[in-house]
Amino acid sequence: MTVPPRRTALKGLAIALGAAALPGCASRRAPVPPIRQGDTAAALGQLDAWVQQQLRRHASANLSVAVLDGQQLAWSAGYGLADPSSPLPATARTRYRAGSISKVFTTMAVMQLAEQGRLNLDAPLSDALPAFRIRSRFTGARQVTVRQILQHRSGLPSDRVEGMWTDAPESLSDLVLALHEEHLAFPPGEVQSYCNLGFSLLGAAIEHLTGEPFARWMQAQLLEPMGMADSSFSVAPPTGTHAAAALDIKGKAETEPGLRDTPAGGLNTTVTDLLQLARLWFSDGRLTGHQILTPTSVAAMQSAPSHPLLGDQASVGLGWHVLTEELDGVGPLLWHAGGTPHHHAQLMLLPQLKLAVAVMSSAVVAGELAQETALKAMALMAMAKTGIDPVRPLMQGRDEHHPPVALSRLAGRYDTPLGLVHIQADGAKTSASSKDKRLDLVSDQDGYARLRYRLLGLFPVNLGRLGEIAFTRHDTPDRQTWLLVRRKGRFTLLGTRLDPVPIADSWRQRMGLYRYAGDDPFIAGQFKSVRLFEEAGLLLVEVDAGTDSTRVALAPVDDRQAIVRGLGRGRGDTVQAVQENHREVLMHSGMRFVQENP
Repeated sequence: MTVPPRRTALKGLAIALGAAALPGCASRRAPVPPIRQGDTAAALGQLDAWVQQQLRRHASANLSVAVLDGQQLAWSAGYGLADPSSPLPATARTRYRAGSISKVFTTMAVMQLAEQGRLNLDAPLSDALPAFRIRSRFTGARQVTVRQILQHRSGLPSDRVEGMWTDAPESLSDLVLALHEEHLAFPPGEVQSYCNLGFSLLGAAIEHLTGEPFARWMQAQLLEPMGMADSSFSVAPPTGTHAAAALDIKGKAETEPGLRDTPAGGLNTTVTDLLQLARLWFSDGRLTGHQILTPTSVAAMQSAPSHPLLGDQASVGLGWHVLTEELDGVGPLLWHAGGTPHHHAQLMLLPQLKLAVAVMSSAVVAGELAQETALKAMALMAMAKTGIDPVRPLMQGRDEHHPPVALSRLAGRYDTPLGLVHIQADGAKTSASSKDKRLDLVSDQDGYARLRYRLLGLFPVNLGRLGEIAFTRHDTPDRQTWLLVRRKGRFTLLGTRLDPVPIADSWRQRMGLYRYAGDDPFIAGQFKSVRLFEEAGLLLVEVDAGTDSTRVALAPVDDRQAIVRGLGRGRGDTVQAVQENHREVLMHSGMRFVQENP
C-alpha cells in the first residue's frame, strides 16, 4: 500500500536500488553452520537464534513467525510485545494487518468467479463493472482487462490517495465513480506498474457480480472454507484480545487509520492463518474438504511470463510475485509482502519443496526485519530439505545483452522508486546523489558501475548490499535512456533518464509553494508542503513530509495538465491545474493543493 516516506535519504536510496529485484537481500550471507538433510530441528534452532539476535538491534519491534512443512506446522513463535500498554506479548495468534497480501485472496475470489463463468479474465473490466470509466490519452489503446489488473499491467493510476486512509471511507462504488474524470497512466497491457487501485476495482466488481459486500463475500467464500478463523477483511485495523497495536519508532502504541481499499490491503489475520493459503496451494486448491480453487487456477496464478520484459521490476503471475532467481534449484519462490503505516507482513511459498513461511509485525521499524526473517527461514528450511545451501550467489561477469558502459555515459538525472537520482561525471570522478547524499561510482573488474563511499573522502565504508549492485545503461528504440541494475540473476529497469522538456509560461507562473487543502486528516498530517519549481530544465515537484522529502518530474501536456514522468508505480499520473478564487490549485489523485502567496 502507499505509505508516505519515513526513512533517511541514504537508507531510502539503498532500499530503492535494491527494489528492482524483489524482495531479497543482495549481500551474500556470512557462512552458516551446515545443516544436514532432514535436520529440521537444527534449521529451526538457527532461525530462532538469528531472530533473537536481530531483535537486540530492533528493541522496539515485535514479530510473529510461522513455518509450514508440507501440511504440518513445523514451528511458530512470537517476539516482543504485541501491545505494550497491556502488556501483551506477540505470539503466533497475534492478529496483524496483512496489507497487500490481501491481493492474493482477492485474486482467488476473482478466479472462483471466472471458474463459475461469471467473469472473463480477458474481457474489459467494464463487462464485470459497468460503472467503470476512465479517460485516456492513448490513441488506439486497448481497454483495461481483469487479467491486466492481476498482472499489474492495467495502465491504471497506482492509487487514489485522497480518502485511502480513513476510518469512514467512501464505498467502493463511489470510488469507481470518482475515476470518471481521471486519466490512465499508461496504455493498458504495456507497462508493469504496481497498482492498488486496480484491486479495489476488482473488489467493486465482486460486489456488483455477487450482490454482496466485499468483506462478507470473502468471509463466506474463502476465509471460512479455508479454516481461517482468526481472519477477516475490514476497513479498521485488528481489535480485540489478540490484536497487535500499531507501534511507533520508539515502540509506543499509537493509532493507525482505517483503509478504504480493503480488497488491496484490508485483511486482518495471523501468521498461522496465512499458512492455510500455503496448505491449499500444496494440495492443488483443496483444503478442509473443499475444492476452493481448481488446479488450473492454482497453476495460472503462479505462472509468470517465461521471458519477462526488461522494464519489468518483478515477475508477476496472477496476484503472486514469482521469483525464479532468489534460491537455486528449489524454486520458483511465490511471494507477496504487505505494508500499512505501521504493519508489515511477508508470505513466501516454495511449492517444489512444500515449504512456506509467514512473518508479521506491527512496528513501523520492522519492514526490513520481516523480509529478512522470511528469507532466512526459507533458506534454512530448504537446506534442511535438500542438504544444500540454496542462496544464489551474486552474478559476476559480463552480460552480453547488457554490456557495461563508460561511467561518463551514465550521467544525467533519473527518476527512480525513491525520486530523482543525479549522476554527475566531473572529469575522472563520477558520483550519484539523491537529495543531499552523494556516493561515488567506480568501474568493477567487468566494467560495470558500482557505488563506493569514503568517509571524509579518505576512509572506505562498507555499503553492504548497496555496494554489490551493478549498474549499466540501456537505450530503447523509442529514444529513452534507462538505468539498469543487476542484483542477482538479470538486469532490470531501475530508472529512466529525464531530459529537459519545454515548459510553457502557464506552468512557470504556477511555480511556488502549495499547501494541502483537502478534507483528509491523514494526508494533512503527512504532507507539510508541495513545491513546484524548475531545475536544470526540468519541471519538478518536491513533496515535504516533514521527516523526509522526495522529488518527481512533470511533463506538461497542455496549459492545464501535466503527467508525472518515469515508469512504474506512481508515474504517468495526471496533475491538473485549476483556478479557485484567483489562486492556483493543483489536483492529483483526488488531492487538492492550493498555492501559498501567489
